[in-house]
Amino acid sequence: MSRREHYQMNDRMYGPKAGPKNDFPTFTEGDVLITITSSCSYKLHSDHLRRSSGLFDTILDKSHATTLSEEAQKQGNTIRYHLVLAENTDSDAVPDGLYDSPTHLLKAVELDKFGKPVTDVTQLEFAAESQVVMAWDQVLGAFYNRPLDIGDDNKDNIDFILELAMEVLKIAEYLQCIKLISPLMTNTLLALSQTLHRSIATNPAPWLDFAYRLQSRKLFREALIHGAGCYNTQQVQSAIHSNSLAPGVALLLEKKASLLRDLSRRLQTQLITWYPEQLQRAKTVGRADRDSIGRASYGNDILTWMALSVFRHWLSQMICNDKTHHAADMGYSFFLLISRGGDNYLDRSVVQSFHDYFPMSQKGEAVLEGRLAEIKGFARELVGDALGNASGLKVVGGGWEVGHMCCIVVGEGDYPWESVEVMSEEGTA
Repeated sequence: MSRREHYQMNDRMYGPKAGPKNDFPTFTEGDVLITITSSCSYKLHSDHLRRSSGLFDTILDKSHATTLSEEAQKQGNTIRYHLVLAENTDSDAVPDGLYDSPTHLLKAVELDKFGKPVTDVTQLEFAAESQVVMAWDQVLGAFYNRPLDIGDDNKDNIDFILELAMEVLKIAEYLQCIKLISPLMTNTLLALSQTLHRSIATNPAPWLDFAYRLQSRKLFREALIHGAGCYNTQQVQSAIHSNSLAPGVALLLEKKASLLRDLSRRLQTQLITWYPEQLQRAKTVGRADRDSIGRASYGNDILTWMALSVFRHWLSQMICNDKTHHAADMGYSFFLLISRGGDNYLDRSVVQSFHDYFPMSQKGEAVLEGRLAEIKGFARELVGDALGNASGLKVVGGGWEVGHMCCIVVGEGDYPWESVEVMSEEGTA
């Protein structure tokens, strides 16, 4: 996003020529001063911050509060804590409970009896439209029931919206307030509707990581459905091998992908081993004149057998060319082709090449084509399971079409962070 677009988004979110907290409530009685940049600070309440954030509950301990003199109180000074956002100089150290080392940390400033810094305070310099400033404003605003506003997909670049969402997530992790931010962020992103769903379907691996860290069931479910469908792709495999996904997430993803592979293998087996009912015989007494098991009876079905041979020939070629469970889409495009039927595959021009080796009359060609159409009809019904849609994505429409299976079922036990929480509770019981 260009600088101009940054400013335009900032103006839309916060008003022209205003800092990112122009609509943030002003609390004159607040006892905590949080300085984000030299031009952006917040006067908030220590009790409320402690209730909202695990980190604030620690660093705003009452024993750390400055005792204000009577003169300072008479002058209306209320600041007993001062926190300043600073660069994290030890970026290699990842604090317990965090996935990444924070780029910035809040550092306590020593105050005198008037609530003023004892020494000079170094403040960061960020433009008002920077993502750091916007993200801190959104998180602190959420503590005071202000809705999240990370952009509008009708006006803003979707990549910028997602980058800002990730910045908000990182701050929420650092402040230990995921449970507060998660439902707000989930609802805000879901409001993007199909823009969000297409983003998840196009790039599921980062979304899996994001939703897992956000502890959002709805977003994780969507990302898991698409991640399983894209499991064979280079994108998802790279995320797994680079350890971009938590071990529990990667294990769950493999489990769901194996179900799709099994489905693909089962369907291709059923397709290649199926026989039309009219070709089958029921043996009773074993006599050709009664059971229709004589050569003449079978000879009457020769064109159906030939049509079945053509269909299986095509299936074998597709399987040999790894168009099923070994394909990047686990056979989705293969099954989609079969579901569309008609002339979408094995059309008249392809069948004509068969007649180059096995010529027959026009009437014979027409009968064989009719038998082949019947076989395609059965195949269309068979592959329906692979084309189901369990996600919120509109798989077709608006000039966009999904390219993988979206039929995996996500159940109650498929949210890894909940399993960790249960184990933790049992361990402390």
